[in-house]
Amino acid sequence: MGYQILITDDSAVNRQLMKAILKKILPDTTFFAAGNGNQALQCIYDNDIDLVILDLIMPEKDGFETLRDLKEQTAYKEIPVIVSSALDKMENVHSALELGAMDYFIKPLTDDQIHVIVPLKVKNALKYYEQTKLLKRLNQQMKEELFVARILQRNLMVEYKSFQQAEVFGSYIHCHEIGGDFYDSIEIDNTLWFMMADVTGHGVASAMASSMLKVVFHESIRQPRFYLI
Repeated sequence: MGYQILITDDSAVNRQLMKAILKKILPDTTFFAAGNGNQALQCIYDNDIDLVILDLIMPEKDGFETLRDLKEQTAYKEIPVIVSSALDKMENVHSALELGAMDYFIKPLTDDQIHVIVPLKVKNALKYYEQTKLLKRLNQQMKEELFVARILQRNLMVEYKSFQQAEVFGSYIHCHEIGGDFYDSIEIDNTLWFMMADVTGHGVASAMASSMLKVVFHESIRQPRFYLI
């Protein structure tokens, strides 16, 4: 599946030139066009945009305002923006980068920019965004796995059990989201067995180890040849 790139410029000629440059290096890319900041933001809201090429001087909403609005929105602030502008003063470059632009190049484009600089900057920006999205997916997956593991761990530790010889109360107050803490009690043949363990470390691995201890604990006390120390 190809990328989706938005080219925002009030000049149709500039938009076509940029599309032609990028089409050579990214043939499977879908290109979107916008003539001002309002159109650009609406396009971003309606599509899964991977990169924005942004002019600064435009009618209705200029590039500075567009960049500011985009970076203030959590859902879209990670989308890389490369500014393409005729404004060559350092204060303009500084303002765009400070607002969150990833890169900046000056128009009109030179031959080196067309064949080397612009393609490299675009490829780097797309690679950055791919890695950012991958990290977010992995982070979300880890959070979901930790949530499930935390529920399983909580279910291992019953807060109250009633036996013939005693009533057992327990409370688990965790310092980390999930770890290797574990306790359990069981009564067999009028004998009350109790176990408490703390597996070194924290995370899913130690939680899995503690769940295995529960199985070993129950199996051990049911087998006469095993003794718990």
